[in-house]
Amino acid sequence: MVALESARKLSLEGKGLSYEALTAALKNSEELVEALNSPASGNSQKEEMLRLKKEVEKLTLQNKKITAHRRELTVQLDAAENQGVQGKAFIQRAIPALIQLARTGDNSQVHKNLNQIKSLVKKAAPLDQLENAFQQLKENTYRTELEKSPVKPASGKASSLFNLFRRQAPDGGSNALVHFKETYLTIVQELRLNLDQTALDELTGIERRLRGELQFNDFFEIRDDVLVLLKNYISRISTERKQAAAFILEIGKHLAEVEHHLLQSLVVAQKNRDAHARFTDTMEKEMSVFQEAVDFSQSLEELKSKVVASIAAIKKAVENSRQDVSSRNEQSDQQVVVLKKHLDRLKGEIKSARQRSETLEHELLSDPLTRAYNRRAYDQRIDNELKRYHRYKNIFSMLLLDVDHFKQINDQYGHSVGDLCLKEIINRIKPLLRETDFLARYGGEEFVIILPETTISGAAEVAEKIRAHIEKTDFLHKGERVNITISLGGTEADVSDKNGDEIFERADKAMYQAKQSGRNRVVIFSESEES
Repeated sequence: MVALESARKLSLEGKGLSYEALTAALKNSEELVEALNSPASGNSQKEEMLRLKKEVEKLTLQNKKITAHRRELTVQLDAAENQGVQGKAFIQRAIPALIQLARTGDNSQVHKNLNQIKSLVKKAAPLDQLENAFQQLKENTYRTELEKSPVKPASGKASSLFNLFRRQAPDGGSNALVHFKETYLTIVQELRLNLDQTALDELTGIERRLRGELQFNDFFEIRDDVLVLLKNYISRISTERKQAAAFILEIGKHLAEVEHHLLQSLVVAQKNRDAHARFTDTMEKEMSVFQEAVDFSQSLEELKSKVVASIAAIKKAVENSRQDVSSRNEQSDQQVVVLKKHLDRLKGEIKSARQRSETLEHELLSDPLTRAYNRRAYDQRIDNELKRYHRYKNIFSMLLLDVDHFKQINDQYGHSVGDLCLKEIINRIKPLLRETDFLARYGGEEFVIILPETTISGAAEVAEKIRAHIEKTDFLHKGERVNITISLGGTEADVSDKNGDEIFERADKAMYQAKQSGRNRVVIFSESEES
């Protein structure tokens, strides 16, 4: 019983249950010491020690079993938690494909994959088997999606991001991966037109990955990266708006301070006027007293006394007024200094805000690559030009230009060289235009030019001058000449045009004709050819 009690105490104290620990506890037990020292314990001392030793060994063995069992349960718990996390991730990945299945129609391979997944779920198969079955389902689902919907003939106009996913894969779907990659690259090119420099740097890394070797599953990671990029871009825009709001609030506080100092200056001015009025009243009273003294004095001595007293009073009034004015002028000067500091600070902040506003506006309306205007700026400009045309009959024309065989340039020399070519083309075109002309990047390698107060014949001359200039320009890459030409289509605003899209479509058709006619030429839209 003494040994059991000692073992229980060790357990309660959180100490390890071992032979050495229990022996030490038993040595300190007064009850055991008394029992061992009693006469009756002579022969039974060794037997008691042996029994205690066996009991300790038994308890130690039980403790080891409990510890091992606890470790086993911990491992099982970690495995269960890990399996739960994997299961959650699997469900999250499965949801998009299950949504896609609503549009698969009658596809035997997809239904076969779906039945396989159902069977594995019923059998409670391991997650790796479900993952493999789901991967096959995803690939077949996206192949089916790519093979749907007929393709409209391209007219050269940039397609919307929504329609990019509905184009048919070439060769009946055999090159689905290639087509999927081209689709994503087109999306990246569309995004390039509207993002800031920070986002463009990230987008360049995504584009580099797209140009490598990819599997279907890689596109999901790229999609997630694009979403993160866009979320960060939106977050930066929101932060800039908050900063602008805070800046406006700060300016409001400074204006309030300026107003406060102005009001104080007005108060000082009013006090000066009041002091001046009091001084005038005092002077008038003293002069009246002086006049009475002159009129009623009976002797020279009396007159002298009264004159001296009046002069002293006038002198005292003048001195008080001078000190009062001096004090108020000093206060006014201090307030003017403070007010000037506030005005200078406010002027500097307004100047900084104007510069920042101009920079943000330029970034908002400029293409980050070529520094021409972007699609957003074009939409605003064409709307304004059309309104002026309908109201004041101010004629204008539009040119649409496209770089010939630009995809071949990217494929042969790399995307970075293609970007440099686009920048150089715009640098060459800008000097050929007037300050009132408008040049914007519409999409990819397409650019639109709005020519105010210009008829279609004048637009044709400008287009030919631009075409010839680009044709004669030497574009060099590592000493090798890169042959670059452009095709242009032009049109003139018409009274029947209700929006800018109608004008753009005519210019687009003309440019498409220039492409079909051999490229490196100018075609002007003609109503007779259209009919």
